Amino acid sequence: LIYGEDEAVSKWKENQFGEGNVLVLFKNVQAAHKCYMNGFDYKELQIGGLGAAPGRKIVFGPITLDQTDGDLLKEIQDKGARVYFHQVPEDGSAELSKVLEKLK
Repeated sequence: LIYGEDEAVSKWKENQFGEGNVLVLFKNVQAAHKCYMNGFDYKELQIGGLGAAPGRKIVFGPITLDQTDGDLLKEIQDKGARVYFHQVPEDGSAELSKVLEKLK
């Protein structure tokens, strides 16, 4: 199923998408942040890929961040979700705190 941000928050609040596990993909950091701040209280957020663009730095493998995305992810983490970077199962992962050091 595909939901927009507001509908996803509403469906989550109804019954957390029902029984069992669910994988949710967000279009970008801003969408993940908006949903989380509006009540879609996921416990973990895995960042698996964010493309390159002007003003972004490579922070983990090919994953890039800019300061805005870094600040939004930090806010999500500060509110209680684990934020980590992990692209493929064969590679290791990195916690947000380590990745943010590369933005300085």
